[in-house]
Amino acid sequence: MLDYRFTCDAAPVQAEGTVDGHPFYFRARGDQWAFSVAEETGLDPVYIDSAESAVGRGYFLAAEYGASGSFAASYMPLAEARDLIGECVGRYRADRSA
Repeated sequence: MLDYRFTCDAAPVQAEGTVDGHPFYFRARGDQWAFSVAEETGLDPVYIDSAESAVGRGYFLAAEYGASGSFAASYMPLAEARDLIGECVGRYRADRSA
């Protein structure tokens, strides 16, 4: 199950919610976006901010968006953010079922 809401729609674009019972956080700012899931009980997914910090605690994905040094991610259209969240959830589930 996926449930979330946007908590900010620009500079940065942010969403918070749950995926399969685990809290997740999505943030797009500057020229990149990040998606994190906290699987450790009581852990806020905001604190999973790299692949290293996710080890044994959750899941993390990030990628560049727009031109390097731009602020394109900060103003990402919400429809595009929804699509990215859907893709991230798909990758999360695929990685966890492997």
